Amino acid sequence: MKNLKRVYDRYRNSVLPMFFYCFLTAFGLNAPMAFLPTFVTRMGMTAAELGILMAFRPIAMIVGQFIWGRVADRARSVNSVLMILMFGTVGSSVVFLFATNFYIMLTAIVGYYFFYSAIYPLMDTISMDMVARGQLSSYGNVRIMTTLGYILSVSLTGTLSGINPSFMFIVVIGVGVLSILFLFQVEKTESKRVKGMKFNSAKFFMQKVVMVPLLTYLVLQFVYSSFDIVFPVYISINLGAGDGIYGYSMALRVFGECLVLPFINKITKRISFKTAIILFIMLSVLRFAITGLTTNIMALLFVSILSGIGNIGSFTWVMMYINELAPPEGKATVQSTMWMMFSIAQVGGNLITGLVMPDSTVGVGRWYFFACAGIMALSAVVYSLYKTDKKVERKRVRSVKGTMRRLLKQRGKIAAAQALAARRAAETQQAAGAAAQNTDAFTADDAPAADSDHKQ
Repeated sequence: MKNLKRVYDRYRNSVLPMFFYCFLTAFGLNAPMAFLPTFVTRMGMTAAELGILMAFRPIAMIVGQFIWGRVADRARSVNSVLMILMFGTVGSSVVFLFATNFYIMLTAIVGYYFFYSAIYPLMDTISMDMVARGQLSSYGNVRIMTTLGYILSVSLTGTLSGINPSFMFIVVIGVGVLSILFLFQVEKTESKRVKGMKFNSAKFFMQKVVMVPLLTYLVLQFVYSSFDIVFPVYISINLGAGDGIYGYSMALRVFGECLVLPFINKITKRISFKTAIILFIMLSVLRFAITGLTTNIMALLFVSILSGIGNIGSFTWVMMYINELAPPEGKATVQSTMWMMFSIAQVGGNLITGLVMPDSTVGVGRWYFFACAGIMALSAVVYSLYKTDKKVERKRVRSVKGTMRRLLKQRGKIAAAQALAARRAAETQQAAGAAAQNTDAFTADDAPAADSDHKQ
């Protein structure tokens, strides 16, 4: 029973709080990402001011991701830095409620995204550390919680924002505080840096074994960032479909992510990092090619599932591979750099969109989607020529088997403890029954004799 209680307490005290923290953070803090332009416009900002404010958003994110990852690797624990980011994000949300002019709004946006930008990288760092310790069987278990939180965030926040734009930040503040309470209960991920040891990030990222997958991911996100801007305009202007169709497309894309995340361990166990990444890239190629070949709305909705699978798959496996290459003292820096590539791709995607679609009232031709498919296919070919690190591949197999072995061992201990408890309960019950039978026999045999003696 002690072993069973120890396993249960460990799961309750670390894993469950992490699940709730990831879900609530994605639900509460993702809202401004989609609806901030609407909020700024309704607060009376001009089109020029809106453009300036939105330009500062990716800049603040890139700077924040660059700084906070390095701070986390130097801190005593990643959790403490993540706690600072949560307080900073929630505090910046309060400023939005009093943003009555351009400069207060600019301060709120820069502050919010400076802190918010590094939350997900540090969340991934803690999650990967929990997988390494055997507390989690797969990174996908945590990632799917953020996906579910995002789904709820987009659906609910859109409704609240339509009623009153300020409601969006009231949700951020309330849910953010609740997330912080769960973060306090997550087991600490201690810094792996030895005193006097420095992680040379420039030297690490200049290695060919790191640079190739990182640049491949950057190219993929350039394409996806541009596509996410062009596609809703295409289905609206070129195909004459309503905005609701794009909403369904995004929902199916998230559904595609949910099809992959629960099976990360099984996929990683069967195929190499390189094969998995190429496979997910080719799924994205197929998605773009079909989008260019057909104008059927139902077909376009269906292939959105491929988009979700390809995008989340390429990100997850590149992230896991580079995380394995990173030394223990540089994990947070590496994770932050991965997300910094994503932010840079967002800026690049906007620039590419401006070149291919200078007039949003005209839309784009199908050639755009074939171009996206071609760029993706070329990146897959280039990546296929890349030689992965053999040590990482061997460690991949061992780590998956080791994680499963630890989990099975824990389950075996739980089953053994339950069997032992049941056996002891049965023995106790048998002993109690035997004692009851002896008492009845004593009463039946000795009581009459005692009565006869009393009469004499």
